[in-house]
Amino acid sequence: MHTKLKNLFQNLIWPAVAGNVAWSFFTVVISESWKCPSVPERITVLLLLAIYLATDYTSIETELLKPMYWIADAFHALSMIVFAIATQFNAIWLNESLIAIFIVAAGGHITGLWEPTGCSSKNRWRKRLILVGINLIGIVVTIIFSIIILEGTLWNLPLAFFVVLVLWYFRRNEAYKTEPAS
Repeated sequence: MHTKLKNLFQNLIWPAVAGNVAWSFFTVVISESWKCPSVPERITVLLLLAIYLATDYTSIETELLKPMYWIADAFHALSMIVFAIATQFNAIWLNESLIAIFIVAAGGHITGLWEPTGCSSKNRWRKRLILVGINLIGIVVTIIFSIIILEGTLWNLPLAFFVVLVLWYFRRNEAYKTEPAS
């Protein structure tokens, strides 16, 4: 069953999510005036989401994933699809939708569902908490910048996503080191 689910997510679900993000990105680029408020912010955050998907998809070693990783992936994929569509239509709940992505990612990390099977057990909880903390930073940036600093714009969305993307990119390899095979 693990192989079927792995194939489902790697060959269908993740490419479908990427296609959904691309569709939303190009729909906003083509159909809306760049002079309209929120268009540059929405294009930027969709581009960052596409960069995340490409980076994660090309760097994941599915053969090392735990058998139940797909549970976290299912919720993560769904939250990104909802966010991409909400961004395309400029939904009034964009902040909440991005926060949902961060909450789902934090849940996947705290449960260890995305840890490779050979992941070092040394400091396991510390590593998990660092990845959870990165997503919590995204939540804080989303909220603080929308209320206090960037009120009336959506620049908090790409800013929060960029901060999380950079921190995740530089911390994930250390957090998910695998032990050498003996």
